[in-house]
Amino acid sequence: MITITAGPGDPIQLAAWIDYDHSGTYDADEKIGEGAYFLVPGDRRAFHTFQVPAAAQLGITRMRVRAVHVLPGEPTPMDPCYAYLYSEIEEYEIVIDGNTPLDCTGAPNGSANPGYSCNDGNSFTVFDFYQSNCTCAGFQTDCNGVVAGPALPGTPCDDGNANTGNDVFDAGCGCAGLPFDCLGVAGGPDVPGMPCNDLDQNTVNDMLTANCACIGQLYDCAGTLGGTALPGSPCDDGNPLSGGDLYDANCLCAGALRHGLRRNSLAEPLNPAHRAMMGMLRRATMFTGSTALAPVCHSTAPEPPVERKRPARLAMMATPTAAMTPSPPTAAASACCRTTALVCPAALRRPVPLATMAMPPRATMCITPSAPAPVN
Repeated sequence: MITITAGPGDPIQLAAWIDYDHSGTYDADEKIGEGAYFLVPGDRRAFHTFQVPAAAQLGITRMRVRAVHVLPGEPTPMDPCYAYLYSEIEEYEIVIDGNTPLDCTGAPNGSANPGYSCNDGNSFTVFDFYQSNCTCAGFQTDCNGVVAGPALPGTPCDDGNANTGNDVFDAGCGCAGLPFDCLGVAGGPDVPGMPCNDLDQNTVNDMLTANCACIGQLYDCAGTLGGTALPGSPCDDGNPLSGGDLYDANCLCAGALRHGLRRNSLAEPLNPAHRAMMGMLRRATMFTGSTALAPVCHSTAPEPPVERKRPARLAMMATPTAAMTPSPPTAAASACCRTTALVCPAALRRPVPLATMAMPPRATMCITPSAPAPVN
């Protein structure tokens, strides 16, 4: 096989002849091949495989190689001696011996000669053939399958994924990009699970979530990081007179007073009966020096008949304030006041228990009521 490589210029035809009979001329049957120079776009080589005739003279002889840009009217196939307008001729000496030639695989007179097709085992090459030194090699293609194309590993591409950027071809011609982080930077460090700043001074350990939201941990109302004592959750305001204690939006623990009294003011009852009761509490405080009452006993003097629709202890609470003005206790009432149990002498009525007001022991007061007012 002979390989002929043309220089730069217009498309040309390449041909070669060997003077097998040593006659000094190139006969038509001594042409070993003719053809265009390119096998693939961009390649300027032509390959001609031939077999030396058995009648060829051994020894040194000549070979002519010619390149021609054939114009209209000039002879084709190519003539070894015609004066083409655009032509180049090169002469070489060759040796013909009697040895049996071996092909590129070592087979005698085999067909695997330089210029014949082969497989170089490289998936990124095409048109593989045996070179003049019997090396099998092809033409490099780019990652898009284009011979000598620009789409090579490391060059930009588009992986079709809107969530990645800086896409490039890898060594295996796979197109892949880097994922955008939470700030929109391809391959950036701000990915879910990384620290961030949620700009909330009440949180710590701020971190990017799976949906790229920056969220930190709150201290609860008890000062515990990530705790459960949040606004709206139960608490204990330390006041035995309140119930249903909850943290408000400002983390203040507050409940509602029992018996329907407002939370923050014992001086503001909700109805006239409570107002009368609170008046009694204020006067009792002045009389006893205590902030709460112990058991209160009443005389058993006859009372006008009234229709009572509530417990007897609330009837006293509904009595006008003037009817419950404290007076010095009688001897019988004093006996009631000295006892620590809710038991009164037989001469008095049963006590009205106000123990739920949490009075300290013996901070008591007895009241001798005047004629009570009717209760509706």
